[in-house]
Amino acid sequence: MTFEEKAQLATEAYRNGDFKQAELFCRDLIKEQPDDPELLSNLGFVLIMNGKLDEAIECFEKATRIDPESFYAFHNLGIISMQKKDYDMAVNYHVKALMINPDFLDALINIGFIHQQQGNFAEAASWYKNALLKNPDDPDTLFNLGTCLQKTDNLEDAVNCYQKALQLRQDDPETLNNLGTALLSNNMIDEAIANFKKALELMPDYQEASMNLEKAIREKDKGETAINE
Repeated sequence: MTFEEKAQLATEAYRNGDFKQAELFCRDLIKEQPDDPELLSNLGFVLIMNGKLDEAIECFEKATRIDPESFYAFHNLGIISMQKKDYDMAVNYHVKALMINPDFLDALINIGFIHQQQGNFAEAASWYKNALLKNPDDPDTLFNLGTCLQKTDNLEDAVNCYQKALQLRQDDPETLNNLGTALLSNNMIDEAIANFKKALELMPDYQEASMNLEKAIREKDKGETAINE
């Protein structure tokens, strides 16, 4: 079997989700070209899929030693560090990837996500904003930015982010629920209720939206009682 045939079989196995077979083919390919950084990165990625994180780290580290400009290998080292919850190391690897390729969108988003997970919402928002400069129509990043802005009491900006996300992905119950909570915090009760109701239409067993709807109705009733008094 030729090198090209093995490479084709590795690709097909990966596309079919047969990661164990893909790993075997990648290992055979590396025996023939042990210092190919792209092959090492491909094996590393398949090893991640097979749960062999330490071996994957060895592959990506070797790839970066051979090719220090291999931003994809640094990125994947960051992914593994995230899985291991070593967030400082993950940020370090993603920053290295960005130093090589400043337009690498995934690294920007991942750094934002790490800061969000650590509760550094203002810092996370900054990274998400940078990502949106490169891809303004990403509903997931808009949602995450909205969440971080809401956590830092930037309610109007959070509402704008959720609304933009819903323009791109209209029937997303979680975005509708979060938009409702931001509107409720901004004392826009009727609008909040409408969003909670729509979220529940899409997902009737969405407990969080149901609880938020009950809270909003109570707030509305309180306000109407106060006016009547």
